[in-house]
Amino acid sequence: MEPDVPENTGTVTLNKTTAVPGDVVTLTSTNTLDNKPGWEVTLGGQKVALARVSDTQAAFIVPVVSSGAKSLDLAALGFKSTLTLTIGQYAAIQDPAAVFADFQSRLAVAVAYTEGLTTASTYPLPAQNLAVLKNLQQSLPAMYANATAAQKLEVAYLMRQMAFAQVDFGTLGDKATANDDPADRLSKMVSPYALARIKLVFFVGTMAVGGYVASPLVMLVGSVGMLYQLNQTLVIQQDILNTTGIAMSINDYSNRPAEGNGGTLKLFKDTPKGIQVEATYRTVQASDAQAGPELAKQILSGVEEVRGFHTRINAVLLQLKQWLAGSATSLSPFVGAKTQGTTKTMNIPARRLQVRNIFTSGITVTGTAPATGDVLTLKATSNTFNAVTPFTFELAYDYPTLSVSVKKTVTAEYSPVMPGYTVEVLSYDMINNVGHIYGEADPATFSVEQVLQPNDAFKAPSQSLHYYRLKYNGQYVQVKQPTFNGTTPGTYSTFAVSSTAPPQSADVNAGSYLLSLYDETNSRAVLFPVNLTFNNELYRKVVGRTIRTSFPSNPGYFTEVRVKADGTHDYYTNSALRNVGTWSISAGRMYYSTRCASGAKVRRKSLGFMRFTGPIAAQEYSPFESNVIEVYEDGTVNGTGGGFCNSGQSIIQ
Repeated sequence: MEPDVPENTGTVTLNKTTAVPGDVVTLTSTNTLDNKPGWEVTLGGQKVALARVSDTQAAFIVPVVSSGAKSLDLAALGFKSTLTLTIGQYAAIQDPAAVFADFQSRLAVAVAYTEGLTTASTYPLPAQNLAVLKNLQQSLPAMYANATAAQKLEVAYLMRQMAFAQVDFGTLGDKATANDDPADRLSKMVSPYALARIKLVFFVGTMAVGGYVASPLVMLVGSVGMLYQLNQTLVIQQDILNTTGIAMSINDYSNRPAEGNGGTLKLFKDTPKGIQVEATYRTVQASDAQAGPELAKQILSGVEEVRGFHTRINAVLLQLKQWLAGSATSLSPFVGAKTQGTTKTMNIPARRLQVRNIFTSGITVTGTAPATGDVLTLKATSNTFNAVTPFTFELAYDYPTLSVSVKKTVTAEYSPVMPGYTVEVLSYDMINNVGHIYGEADPATFSVEQVLQPNDAFKAPSQSLHYYRLKYNGQYVQVKQPTFNGTTPGTYSTFAVSSTAPPQSADVNAGSYLLSLYDETNSRAVLFPVNLTFNNELYRKVVGRTIRTSFPSNPGYFTEVRVKADGTHDYYTNSALRNVGTWSISAGRMYYSTRCASGAKVRRKSLGFMRFTGPIAAQEYSPFESNVIEVYEDGTVNGTGGGFCNSGQSIIQ
């Protein structure tokens, strides 16, 4: 090692361990290399020009040497140890002219492709760059003719290894569609861009290295390859920096058309809801070199690298002009790809969105995304909440390749109600009641008393049963049909409303109340909201008054139950106090008529039942269930022998 070369304590690796003549080998150092154009090193004892590519990289062309393991001495760079590069088996070139002819034909295709990039791409190449490439192409035959046989053989190995690969910009999505993610395009273009930069690194190895100058023919061929790659790389850079973007924030979500943009997202239990999530995308910008995503930093680092390559090729072209018959070949000053610094708002592809961090325990939100498209389908459910419940959760957009992770907190409202249902409250007759206060409804007599839409006003006594039919999206569904023999699916069922308030005279508006129903057709519970008012007409009809029953078959005999507001009652027969007790309002069925043993039908609308404690003569008051009476809107009472079919008369006085 020369005494004036300080020791480099870093380590060095090669991009390949086996190569053949004409290959370009790249060296990478863990320490920064000296800032000089290049060095003269030896490979298997043969001098090789090693060109500096960047702060940590250098490259050289493998000369024509025999196959086998060769020692690469890097003492000129300050490295004490040597590396080993194996020269593989290769076919010796016997006819350099044939290789040159093949190279010329491939170069013609490459020049035509480059010419297309000046007109067809989104960001066309400067015409000057194409002119320089054509100038080099036209100068090549004369320089080849003037080269020595040794130089022709030397460059033939390089020409044989050179490939003018073309990037298909169409496959990179040169024209994005509405559902494309700009970040997808950015990620997709990185590999071709990296490959193009690597090829630039390779061709730098053919350049002049300080005082160690490769033959003019090698320099010209290397310059052709480098300029071709430089032009193609520039187009990729422009496209990356100006037409592909990074999602930097989620702006809002939209649940069109019903609710417009943003606001409270309304999610009904187990009901799919499609939303679109909008984000601001921006192009890669100069500031990303310091504070952007890691991939953006690498891209901008590559921009600087390409600028350095341009500086190198300009220097080489100036040196080549001596052999280009006075050519004025030059490049316009290269200042890197132009950036527009644009932003655009668009929907994020649904497949990149995730539901995270639901901030209310007991609510589950899931998101389903199609393979393509931007509609994310959300579904919420809960076994905890039976009322409308506000909550928040996060929608997240992650793109690990770009080191992008953004999220938005969504304000939502969970409703246990499923839209699409309507309830038909039915009037009906009882089947073969024969005066009994219980029985089954007769489906043949069903008629619609009231059609309930969600949140409609509904008025009913507490605990009274109502027969109903259920529709979903306009079609009847089966429900759990109650019978005396069990519960089976059917077209109708019953529901009841229940109040915990004590009996009172005034009607009580309970506000939003959920009817608990079950859709057998779709196997799911249905909570149906109504604006419920508890009808206390039964209280007003009876409490503070007397229920008097007379018997035409026994003239002069009567019974009375005097109902008092303090919750007690007095029981009289023929005005003589017999017993005292308490009363309560009990569950009943809101039927409208019953059939009597004679076949006659008596229609009355029920207000509900009252239950009494203390002895009330069963044979006198209720033949099938003592101490219970049913009160009707017209002031009559069912409870004396034979119900309201009998010949007796019970009235409220």
